[in-house]
Amino acid sequence: MTPRKGLSRDRIVAAYLELLDAPASEGTANFRGLAARLGCAHTNLYNFFPDWDALRWAAAGEVLDRLAASMEGGEGDPVARYVRFALDHSAWYRLVWFERLDGPPPPDMGARTARATAPVAADLAAARPRASRDGLEAAMAAGHDLVHGALAKVLAGRGEYPVTDEEKEGFASTTSARARAVMDALLARGNRRPG
Repeated sequence: MTPRKGLSRDRIVAAYLELLDAPASEGTANFRGLAARLGCAHTNLYNFFPDWDALRWAAAGEVLDRLAASMEGGEGDPVARYVRFALDHSAWYRLVWFERLDGPPPPDMGARTARATAPVAADLAAARPRASRDGLEAAMAAGHDLVHGALAKVLAGRGEYPVTDEEKEGFASTTSARARAVMDALLARGNRRPG
């Protein structure tokens, strides 16, 4: 079977992410809803992805790439930029961190995740130049856990969702400050390079 003219993996993934970002996309985020958005039969999508989760894994990788691009190109606090990205694209964040995706992840998912968080790691390492690699990794993990927990509460409706830009900035700044306090406390406890 020949793929529909104009369809590509990249175009399908981009359409899926647009669908997730659209208000009231629940119920249409499936092969049929996506195919309708692309103007093709849902069976055409199987020429590019063997199943729904393969498409979702590809989309999760694209989200990490977009997060990395926004992190690398931004100014100011990288933790706050990470939080703001998650708030601006909450369905994407859910896809990457909350949704169960069956099947094997693409082999480059670890590298994509590392690229997306590299600005935070670099900022942390610059602030604590004598910290050991193990200490930095432990601090990053704890900081991520705190940020992820704060976002999980808000995205699940267990906290007041910041709607306006001012509220989003306030939430991002507060969450970043808390994560930095945890990371700094871990690094201050030890985990330093000799010398």
